[in-house]
Amino acid sequence: MGSEQLTSEMMISKLQNKLVVSYLDVASGFLLLYDVLLSFGLEFEHIWKSKWSFFKILYLIQRYLPGVDTVIALPYHDFGTNFTLEVCQSGAQIGASIMLCGIILSEGIASAR
Repeated sequence: MGSEQLTSEMMISKLQNKLVVSYLDVASGFLLLYDVLLSFGLEFEHIWKSKWSFFKILYLIQRYLPGVDTVIALPYHDFGTNFTLEVCQSGAQIGASIMLCGIILSEGIASAR
């Protein structure tokens, strides 16, 4: 048996870890939704009704970008099956790009303050 082959115990362990990660992804998505629902009234009053500016647009993109990432990641990354290598790689690249955009926007907002 070569080092590339997985034993049944290793495969079970990897599948259990994947299941835990999927559960955590779903939980984080619901926490994000809960946060948006809790604060949307104040956000609507103080952000959406105020005058539009460059920083307001940055804030709104930054505020809702994780939701876009979650909506993309959950169906494909966590619950998708029978994906080709190319689909998996492009999904990972899209997710990484969204995260990078979020980091850049966060740093831009923090630097402007």
